[in-house]
Amino acid sequence: GFDFIKEKFGIEFDNAFLRYPACKEYPILEAEKTNAVATIARANDGKKRVDHTIQAIERSQTKPKFVLIGGDVGMTHPTIDIDSKGSWNGYNKIKIFAESKIAVQHWSGIPPAEAIQQKCVVLSYDIPYMRELFGDALVWVEKDNIDALAEAIDKWIWNDDLRQEQADKAYEMFVNGELGVKLQKHCADLVTHHLRKLVSHQS
Repeated sequence: GFDFIKEKFGIEFDNAFLRYPACKEYPILEAEKTNAVATIARANDGKKRVDHTIQAIERSQTKPKFVLIGGDVGMTHPTIDIDSKGSWNGYNKIKIFAESKIAVQHWSGIPPAEAIQQKCVVLSYDIPYMRELFGDALVWVEKDNIDALAEAIDKWIWNDDLRQEQADKAYEMFVNGELGVKLQKHCADLVTHHLRKLVSHQS
């Protein structure tokens, strides 16, 4: 349908708008950052991404606690502390982001926006569509470079001032509608804008 609109009327919708039209708005929860790293992922069918995060934590100097939402409850690892929550539907993921210093979210659209709303810094592999969605709001790591991910985890766990600066910047970008993933109210404005363009082309 959108290819037809582009061909017929010359109007192109942003990819980010199509794939992730809106993220629910959440208040900033008052919570102590007792967790170190959080991830929401389908750990069973997207295991590589979770495995890379676990390997990076294992190689890190800090060996931070890892809270995983997705996969099997009670997942364990011999050398790192994993709190595996199972299905994210059964847990308050927003509260977990509020309690976490950083989130590692590869290939994810909505979870980084949810973490950003809780002033939780998000690390991601540098993947084109993720950069399209989030730009400077995320901390980028070379794709599939586990050592680089380990170094980034240490850097952002240790440096409270840098982390706060990044968290504040990402939050402002998101609430001001500057990212590809937008709040529902900004998405509504975007839909209205595109529909008006379509109507004006037809009249």
